[in-house]
Amino acid sequence: MTPIAYFQLAEWLLVNNKSPEGYRTAISRGYYAALHTAITLLSEMGVVLPRDANKHAKVPDLLEHTADARLCEAGAKLSNLCLDRNKADYHLPDKEVEVESFAEFRLKNASDIIAALQTCKTAKGSASGRFERAAAAAKKHADFLFLGIR
Repeated sequence: MTPIAYFQLAEWLLVNNKSPEGYRTAISRGYYAALHTAITLLSEMGVVLPRDANKHAKVPDLLEHTADARLCEAGAKLSNLCLDRNKADYHLPDKEVEVESFAEFRLKNASDIIAALQTCKTAKGSASGRFERAAAAAKKHADFLFLGIR
């Protein structure tokens, strides 16, 4: 399975299940599509996430420390999307997440995050060195977070 399958499910739910549970689930699946895309990119950058790492917190933090403006923005958006995913999954009295426009906006955020991550990935090996610079910064921050190495 690929992360994009989660995103496709989220889009399908938004169109075909116009209900509180459909919107909540679309938000959740959109978030996980973005999160797993980020985890895949970090892995390709050589960043190893410990099994016990709180990926919901560490992955956005790692993206925000890549010294790449688009990845930093994607990390911030992913962190915010995580908060909305938590509302959708755990805060049933919160009716804000049961509105179509709210779910649509969150899927747009997920799509923007995924696009930013894919754009960086396609720069791998290019003359710009964008991917490699971001990877070096992410690995350095991962060493600090997980190993205490400065």
